[in-house]
Amino acid sequence: MLVWMVYAAEVALLLSAAAYCAERAARARRGSSRWIWLTSIMASLAVPLLVSFVAIDVLGFDLPAAVDRVIPLRSITSPALSPAIWMSGHTGDLDAWRAFDLLLIRAWLAASFLLFVGLTASALHLFWRRRTWQTTTLSGARVYVALDTGPAVVGIMRPRIVIPAWILRASAAQQAMVIAHERSHIEAGDQRLLAVALCVLVCMPWNIPLWWQLRRLRNAIEIDCDARVLTFGHSAADYGEVLLEVGQRQSVFIGAVAAMSERVSFLEQRIRIMMSVPSRWRRISTVTLGALSVAIAAVAAGVAPPNAVSGVAANRDAADTSVDFLPDRRPSTEAPTGIPPEGGETALRELVEGIVSGAPTYAGVTPDVVQTLQKQLATSRSGLRASGQVQSIEYRGVGSQGWATYEVRQERGTTRWRITLAGDGKISGALVQAGRDVDETIPPDPAAR
Repeated sequence: MLVWMVYAAEVALLLSAAAYCAERAARARRGSSRWIWLTSIMASLAVPLLVSFVAIDVLGFDLPAAVDRVIPLRSITSPALSPAIWMSGHTGDLDAWRAFDLLLIRAWLAASFLLFVGLTASALHLFWRRRTWQTTTLSGARVYVALDTGPAVVGIMRPRIVIPAWILRASAAQQAMVIAHERSHIEAGDQRLLAVALCVLVCMPWNIPLWWQLRRLRNAIEIDCDARVLTFGHSAADYGEVLLEVGQRQSVFIGAVAAMSERVSFLEQRIRIMMSVPSRWRRISTVTLGALSVAIAAVAAGVAPPNAVSGVAANRDAADTSVDFLPDRRPSTEAPTGIPPEGGETALRELVEGIVSGAPTYAGVTPDVVQTLQKQLATSRSGLRASGQVQSIEYRGVGSQGWATYEVRQERGTTRWRITLAGDGKISGALVQAGRDVDETIPPDPAAR
């Protein structure tokens, strides 16, 4: 669990960098950026889950019969940047970290619950306070009037504008700009964007990059709203003065809502953006930053989750251990037909399941193979054990050298076995290779090499 959480945080961090580059590209051409950050937030939750646990069906493609039609997304990722590599000491063995799983799951659920309770309590408190507010009409809009709250938009499904009482004493032009700003929030559905982002955060409250993305989303919502207000014909200088006036009269905190009132430093940043002049290099910078954003997002999607890395390690271990236990003689020249040899699957299943259990049974193996197998199991760790219990054994045909080929699927890996049977039905020779991408053609008899 800890390794997966670090993996999810790494993906969120990379997506944050991609979103930042995309935001800079959008700013260069005076474009909207709030959707960029909302996409990044949602992808920070979706990408780790989809890559870790979802497979795609490629039934519509013309693939060889030996190729699996259902491909896990994690199988097309790269372990190079995966935290599972350095957290396992480059071995892929993550068992040591699983001791913390129960504690982390409980802490995760507790954090999500507390955040949900906090947001719910904030909403209920806001609802309770709203009962004390007066209503009036200002610049053609029906608004709430509070003593020290706003300007802001409250409510998700039925949003309303709330303004502080001092706005009623401002000039008509200032009132019009304040109302135009809050109306723009409602028309753009900004309160719903914030609600979606908060729901994602409740699912992963421990993901620090997500909190930074939420802050960037709130900033982008206000900057986009400023741009829309200016398109209504308001003067940038006059609008900037209204922002500073609002900033000097800070509203009380009313939770995560779309609000005109922000910290002074951010208000100054918004004014600089409104007054900035487009650079003559904006096209080049837009293309460069856009390409960089796409590249970073592709890297984020390509980071291998822990279950992909452990699966690769298990297959590698399987290939490195009892890979080639062959007696020093060629297999029988009487090559079997395309029909599965009688007793082959049963003997192979007994052998593999015995190795996985740690107590190999040699009833279905000839004595010379038993001796070689015992020697290899005594000197190397069995990757077959790391791959888990046997799920299925499927006959794949006969190679040119007469070896019957089987694909053994386990919980965390797949191996391909080539075996020969003696006259009594026991395994007299065996060769195993890890992974699905093994060529169907059987190589020359390994015993002859």
